[in-house]
Amino acid sequence: MSATVSDIFRTAQDIVSKGIVRNGITSVGCALYNVVSERAKSILAPRGITPKDGKYPIKVMQSRNQTDSAHGAVWAYKDHALIEIAANNTCWTRMTYAKELAHIYMGFIDEYENLDLLLTAARTARQNLPPHNNEKIPNDEMFCFYLAIELLLPWGDLRDEAMDMHKANRTPYEIAKRFMVPELIVSHFFDGDWCKRSWEGNRAV
Repeated sequence: MSATVSDIFRTAQDIVSKGIVRNGITSVGCALYNVVSERAKSILAPRGITPKDGKYPIKVMQSRNQTDSAHGAVWAYKDHALIEIAANNTCWTRMTYAKELAHIYMGFIDEYENLDLLLTAARTARQNLPPHNNEKIPNDEMFCFYLAIELLLPWGDLRDEAMDMHKANRTPYEIAKRFMVPELIVSHFFDGDWCKRSWEGNRAV
């Protein structure tokens, strides 16, 4: 793929500007869904997919199958997309939903031809991130993973609040509970270098 780390911040800011933050939290199942469904018309039309009533239907199915490496997947069909999300708590469901919607938004929905490749990509999504923001990202799964984080902890007032909580020594669990983001994701955000890179990248966009 040709997208860079900086494209994650640029894309996230564009999506957030469309009003996906409601009542102090990112609205995944309503506002983000609508933004993605609207964009999907132009993304998928060249493939012969025709939206109904002006929007591209995105169906969600809960799966009982879950592994440590993948919580969800997305497939595109003639007249709809199907997101499959493994049974999990609310925070992980939101994270998975946001990541799979990101795949649709970017048009990254037909790179993987089988489940084994999908699981391999998911397993490495948090690893081997390019060291500089202007470098290309190695795969779609990594791009959508970090885009989902940027959407759930969006640049602006919500990010400022999360940063203030972190500086006040609030625990990852407390921050996760406030923003309905998985505690593991909060820890990954603050304990790694993504927090610093996100701050620099968003300011540069």
